[in-house]
Amino acid sequence: MFIGLAAGPWLGGRILHSTNDLVAVFFFASVIHACSVLVWSFVVPESLSEHVRQVNKATRRIQATTAINSIETTPTHTSQFRAWLLHLLRPVKLLMPKQRDPNDKRKGRDWNLTFLVLAQAASVVMMGSSQFKLAYAGKRFGWNGEMVC
Repeated sequence: MFIGLAAGPWLGGRILHSTNDLVAVFFFASVIHACSVLVWSFVVPESLSEHVRQVNKATRRIQATTAINSIETTPTHTSQFRAWLLHLLRPVKLLMPKQRDPNDKRKGRDWNLTFLVLAQAASVVMMGSSQFKLAYAGKRFGWNGEMVC
């Protein structure tokens, strides 16, 4: 899983050195990502049986219909979209702070999971933006790919 983090800069530097084109690295990465999507889509087996998937699908359909009917008596496209969006975001509710003791409100809420997710999100944003910072530094100061990496 982390081979890309280790080999990516080296391989990117090799591609950049041989082609002298920064865009070639991005095209190569796009091809690798497309291959990864194909492998995950067609090679990795489904973890749930067909019966369990059908039961889950029927349950979701009932929940979505109930949500739409609770909004208005005649569902519109807007209410259907709203119900679908709320249904889609329902797993995010797991990240919301929980009451430490439901019987004693003075104990407050447990924010640990919420803060953990926020820290992870900040980390991912910082790591993702580093590529653009390095590309900017290369353009601004005239560095080539080997000097940046």
